[in-house]
Amino acid sequence: MSITAIIDAAKKDGVVLCFTSSGEIAAKGRKIDIDRWLITFRQNKAELQQLLEPTKVGLSIEDWHEYFNERSKVAQFNGNLSPEETDSVALEWCVEHWLRLHPVNSQSGQCLHCGQSDRLQLPYLASHANQFSNFAWLHNNCAEAWRDQRKSDALSGLKALGLPPNR
Repeated sequence: MSITAIIDAAKKDGVVLCFTSSGEIAAKGRKIDIDRWLITFRQNKAELQQLLEPTKVGLSIEDWHEYFNERSKVAQFNGNLSPEETDSVALEWCVEHWLRLHPVNSQSGQCLHCGQSDRLQLPYLASHANQFSNFAWLHNNCAEAWRDQRKSDALSGLKALGLPPNR
């Protein structure tokens, strides 16, 4: 079971995970439900911490929800969109923001997507790299699949944070 599937299944059982200011993972919910998930949480602690820990710029789960809600309100105000459409636009903004906060970089001369080194062009500036040292070397025909995978990773990370919220 993937880490996002674990978080989703626990949520369905009424158990919500959060990252505390002391750097620990905390579970909220009924004790009997938490106890049922405790072994799974312990077995996947490293992955849970990586996913739930505030980013280097300090975004918590609450910060992400606030960011999403602000973007949803902006989209609604600027675009006169339905609530479903504004949530879709807000999620797109969150994906882009997640990508900026999770830059990637690859070894010089090795395609980050397929791992091969033949026929590489100039490096592709990694999606929303926040420093010029973050480059992703990619084959031209690997760039689209790599970008799709990055977006999928962002969506998985955001889903684990409870975005988009159920309304």
